[in-house]
Amino acid sequence: MTTEHSEEAQQILGRIPSWIVRWGVTVIFAVFALILIGCCIIKYPERVTATVTITTGNSPVDVVAGGGGNLERILVSSGDPVSAGGILGVIRSSARWEDVLAVDRLLSETADMPPDSLAMLEWVYAGWGMGDIQSEWSAFSTACRQLREYLERDAVGRRMELVREQISKQREYYSRMQAQAELMEEDLTLEKKDFRRDSLLFMEKIIPSVEFEQATRDLLSVRRERESFRSQMTSTELAVLQLEQQLAELSIQRDDEILSMERELDGCRERLKARIRAWCLSCILASPMDGVVSFVRKWDSGQFIGAGESFVTVVPSVERSAVGIVKVPQASFGKVSTGQKVNVRLNGYPYMEYGLLVGEIGYLSSVPEAAADPQAEPQYTAEIVFPDGMVTTYGRELRLIQKMDGTAEIITKDRRLIMRLLDPIVALFKNGI
Repeated sequence: MTTEHSEEAQQILGRIPSWIVRWGVTVIFAVFALILIGCCIIKYPERVTATVTITTGNSPVDVVAGGGGNLERILVSSGDPVSAGGILGVIRSSARWEDVLAVDRLLSETADMPPDSLAMLEWVYAGWGMGDIQSEWSAFSTACRQLREYLERDAVGRRMELVREQISKQREYYSRMQAQAELMEEDLTLEKKDFRRDSLLFMEKIIPSVEFEQATRDLLSVRRERESFRSQMTSTELAVLQLEQQLAELSIQRDDEILSMERELDGCRERLKARIRAWCLSCILASPMDGVVSFVRKWDSGQFIGAGESFVTVVPSVERSAVGIVKVPQASFGKVSTGQKVNVRLNGYPYMEYGLLVGEIGYLSSVPEAAADPQAEPQYTAEIVFPDGMVTTYGRELRLIQKMDGTAEIITKDRRLIMRLLDPIVALFKNGI
């Protein structure tokens, strides 16, 4: 009996009913089909994640010390409006900063003034407290004094004036000689007539030979006087030419000496301006733009500030729309393009409480930014614009704080799940890897 039941049970258990087979295959196929259809329908966005810094189009600028030293003067307070170039503070030096800036202003005002006019101004000889710029200032002032004294003394100019007077007298003398030469020509003409007449009389035996010889000597004497006078006129002409040559040489000498002094003065002026610029970069803390002063720390007069240390921050008085600056890694650069959507999570505003900022890529650099570390991966700069401003997905408007940081998720494109699954197979067939 036990054996019979066992055989019957084995028959029942060893044979699976056909309806289970049919429905089991159908369910498995249906589930697989649903998964496949889901992979074809469902799209999953591909993201590139990077850090982002929120700022404005005209970002705040830190005013840093060009050179280290103790603060001599602090000329502004937090919240004070300043204009571009306005002086915020002064680092102590051996020079009186008011005098240096006054000289710098005067040099700018007289930039187009010729050297000879500049040398006549009194401020170039004043006793400014130039401190460690004194050597350049002394060279400039000395060059001005040399040019001024040369022009006022004008020894070469006086010599030129004397030569001009000599030339004038010689020309006047030459004019008189020309008049005298005309008289001598008339006298010679009369002598020739007398000689011809005496020659005829001598040939006719009317006058003795003694008188004819005297007439011949008189004619020769007049001719000698005329030739001698002509030599004097030639000598006078040569004297005038020599004086004119001397005048030209003096003029060239004077021009060369003035030109040399003017060049020296111009060189001293440029060296002084360059030295003042270097001094200002080292000792003057000036605002780079119009804005409002914001102290990053408390400063007191006499306190030491190191070279490169931030003194104040100048916040633009006119704020522009917020933008996000993103550093895109080189490995993801090919996926990013302008117009792509970006979700920004700010560290100062938890996204679950405040929501996300939604923007898009407005600009993407085509050249990587040079990395300070040669081993670091190059990065490209992208700029995010926010069409809705600082309004989040929860409808809350966030207060713009300069240089807020956070995380940016750049939505490069939506891809179907099936394509992600097929990527390795496609790469295998197309690339052979």
